[in-house]
Amino acid sequence: MSSKAPSTPPARTPAAGLVASLLAIGLIALAVVAVRDLAVAQGWTTGSPWTPPAVSALDGLTANGTVLAVGGVAGVLALLLLYVVLKPARKTHGQGGDDSTDLWVSPGAVATLAREAADRTAGVRAAEARATRRSVTVTVAAEPGAGDVEAAVRASVEQQLAGLASTTVKVRSRRVEEKSA
Repeated sequence: MSSKAPSTPPARTPAAGLVASLLAIGLIALAVVAVRDLAVAQGWTTGSPWTPPAVSALDGLTANGTVLAVGGVAGVLALLLLYVVLKPARKTHGQGGDDSTDLWVSPGAVATLAREAADRTAGVRAAEARATRRSVTVTVAAEPGAGDVEAAVRASVEQQLAGLASTTVKVRSRRVEEKSA
């Protein structure tokens, strides 16, 4: 049996994809304007070019309050976009098994396994589970007169997840009252 290093965990799509899409749309719009101005300059279509008036409007600008405010906002947006592009994508799965395996488990799968293990525990009427990559919280409705349901559920869930996910198990219980007729 060979021991290999685990691969990188599955992660969400980086936020850079959204930024790249927005920049691509902006570049396409710029290309459309450039091609339109080329068509007008070559006489392929009628009309007046859009680029020279835009450049003329920008020519001669001096540092005043409006220009500084627009420049400041543009700088802050540029820094935010840079942060979004460089920020690593959030991991979506936890490593299952030991360090030599390449098994990744989603929090949803861990929650399902924990809920099913809790449902099978004696004294439990209903169970719900929520999981993150590091912990799973199981909420159970215990039957009246049942003993220490929390300890039994914790043991059952830990046994179910043993070797699959290294998560912290938290159990909450509430007693179900008997209905009197």
